Amino acid sequence: MSVSRQHLKTGDPNPPLRHDVLRIYSMGFCPFAQRARLVLAAKNIKYEVVNCNLNQKPEFLLERNPAGTVPVLEYQGNVVTESLIICDLLEDLFPDKPLKAKDPFQRAKNRLAVDKFGPIVSLFYKVGYNPNDTEAKGTLRKLLKEYQAFCITKNTNFIGGDQLGMVDLMIWPWIERMHVLGDDIVAEYVPEFKAWIDRMETIPAVQACQISKEKLVQLYAGYFARNAVYD
Repeated sequence: MSVSRQHLKTGDPNPPLRHDVLRIYSMGFCPFAQRARLVLAAKNIKYEVVNCNLNQKPEFLLERNPAGTVPVLEYQGNVVTESLIICDLLEDLFPDKPLKAKDPFQRAKNRLAVDKFGPIVSLFYKVGYNPNDTEAKGTLRKLLKEYQAFCITKNTNFIGGDQLGMVDLMIWPWIERMHVLGDDIVAEYVPEFKAWIDRMETIPAVQACQISKEKLVQLYAGYFARNAVYD
């Protein structure tokens, strides 16, 4: 894996593309982009990362995704956006080391587990931007409690089964960041969920994409104040 040293911005040229190397346009601490990087790392796929400043978006990012969001995948002349779609595509393109269950019914249940986490993602940002919104924080706590109960009933080492799977990687970036909203939220994790977190932290792909807790607190303090520092 190669990563651009700095976040490229308006006016910066796009680094030369290689047809045979998969590229992810990313942002250094974006959890959506981290989803794609986790899947790539788990599958040991060769790839490169071009980080983009999302306050001063480079023209080449907007050409590929007019919405200006990341991740964006570019490979062999094809461009794909949206993290979940990109991760599904990676599973299809690189079927070795599968991250999805063979059984179609289990795959459907696992996708439901990802979708069920969606409201938690939305509340993560709502609480982050509005730390005094006690109602939103209360709802976030409630949904996290319900999600933990949902995971525990599966009685498996990982959320999608006994082996690391797509579900775990799709929700992990926000679990990794949840402490930036306050220790009072993560203090409510039940032992079984903490055990899952401990297992995740031993996974080489997770370690490869990890950002320290201290660094995340620093980064999100600026991000939620709408004054993100990218480099």
